[in-house]
Amino acid sequence: MIAQGTPCPPTASHYRPLHGRPHTAALLSRAHPDVVGALVLEDPPWTSLDVPQPSEENARAIEDSEATLRDTQQKPVSQIVTEDHAVHPAWSHDELVPWAEAQKQFNMAVFSNGIEETRRRWNAVVQQLTAPTLLLTGENALGAIVNSEMAQIALGTMRGMSCKLRGCGTLHMAG
Repeated sequence: MIAQGTPCPPTASHYRPLHGRPHTAALLSRAHPDVVGALVLEDPPWTSLDVPQPSEENARAIEDSEATLRDTQQKPVSQIVTEDHAVHPAWSHDELVPWAEAQKQFNMAVFSNGIEETRRRWNAVVQQLTAPTLLLTGENALGAIVNSEMAQIALGTMRGMSCKLRGCGTLHMAG
């Protein structure tokens, strides 16, 4: 915990990324802009702004994600890495290990704390970010969540830039 007013040390060893948690990182930056120097939002789990209420399909998808994640958390990291490598063979081992570790640490309370509402309110969060932000997106056909329209809306309200990674999808289940 960093006391308010305490400057962050300038050495890179003191920085700790929130791997696989782009929306959480954005919420942290919004709440504590003095603590976050810059953001990298890797394909955040945003939903379309034109959906007024969560659909039954979205509710089922969230329930399925929760069940899958609960199952994943029971597995050893090595098994998660092996299974994810089979599904995403282009991902390097160096990326899969921290991803697997993050899945084991994921706070399941997110599913009971209105995740869908939070995902739908992403634009309000982005508008309040003051840190320079890089939004990384992928190809929607390969599973990326953020589409071009969302990226353009975000870029219109935040201090940052966007980069679309060709040939990349996503591994995010929730953020």
